[in-house]
Amino acid sequence: MFSGEFVQKLDEKNRVILPKQLRHPLSGEDLDKGFCLTRGFEGALLLLHREEWDVVADQVQALHPMRGVERTFQRLFFAKAVPVRLDGQFRFLIPDSHRRLAVIEKEVVFVGVGRGVEIWSRDRYEKYENEMAGSYGDLAERVFFGEQDELAGGGGGSPLVEGSDL
Repeated sequence: MFSGEFVQKLDEKNRVILPKQLRHPLSGEDLDKGFCLTRGFEGALLLLHREEWDVVADQVQALHPMRGVERTFQRLFFAKAVPVRLDGQFRFLIPDSHRRLAVIEKEVVFVGVGRGVEIWSRDRYEKYENEMAGSYGDLAERVFFGEQDELAGGGGGSPLVEGSDL
């Protein structure tokens, strides 16, 4: 499980170091399998370990392509998916298209979100955190009691409530 938030700087080649605390849950063999980087939510990127990516990708692939909203989600999700390998110093490249998508310039914030890691521009994350901080209690109530998650832009239920893996 990934948790915590960590600030890192991009180097001159747009590489960033995966923080040590986020490498800890994974063994050396797990790190060798790599990751997948794709579009996240609320302006972040999403980094998933390869095995977790396979699970999530199967769920997204199972959506019905004849339903417009599902087809659109598949397109947006898979279009930005790229494999990521860490080098010997635990660095990886954030492609230009992904940096533009997440408005990343020099500083990034890694946010452990359980099954994956979000990657935010520092400015965007701080703004988001400030906007949502006062809603934490309300969000918790909505998640645990299954009400609509309008504050975070979600579409309803929760994995805690409905047993969904996504």
